Amino acid sequence: SALFVFLCCLLSEQARRVAPPPRKRRKPCESAATPINTVAPCFAAQSVTCVAAQQLAEWLAPEREGSGVVLVDCRFPYEWAGGHIVGAINLYTTAQLRQHFFGPSAQRTPAVVFYCEFSSKRAPASLEFVRSEDRLRELHRYPLVRYPRLYILEGGYKEFFLQQRALCTPQEYVSMNDGRFTAEKWAHTESSHKVQRLAEHSPVFSPCLD
Repeated sequence: SALFVFLCCLLSEQARRVAPPPRKRRKPCESAATPINTVAPCFAAQSVTCVAAQQLAEWLAPEREGSGVVLVDCRFPYEWAGGHIVGAINLYTTAQLRQHFFGPSAQRTPAVVFYCEFSSKRAPASLEFVRSEDRLRELHRYPLVRYPRLYILEGGYKEFFLQQRALCTPQEYVSMNDGRFTAEKWAHTESSHKVQRLAEHSPVFSPCLD
């Protein structure tokens, strides 16, 4: 009887050692209507937040016109021309981003939402470039910055198009890898890579996981 109890305890202890630790689940992106200044962090870097397609659609509703939300489409020109979110501006190079946000005619805005096709590479890199530039230019006011609320559109244009097609113009979707624009893609790739290289020192991004 004592031997049986001993063996049971031994097996139980071995099972605890072999069993993997429970997987931690990342907090999902906010999907309910949320005020612009209270969106929860959604990327690995806690300073980076994302908004869902439905949430952005609510921000863009007519009754909220003039709220000051700026949409930055980080895709290549042929993607933007093939369909983009109403009111979005196409900025995909460091020169364009620097001129728009820090040039002589730059105006401060309450919120900026960046997106690319999937919001997994070009948009996060553009956001980090703007944030880094902002931090350098405002060192004398640290920790204050000119643009404190920078966001990533969860799922990018593809997801927004699937859910909110009526808010796209034209109501079409052109992929970066569309075979009709192979030459244009390679012509613009270096500009995109430059933005990403300059953002490499920033926290590594990971997609939203529920």
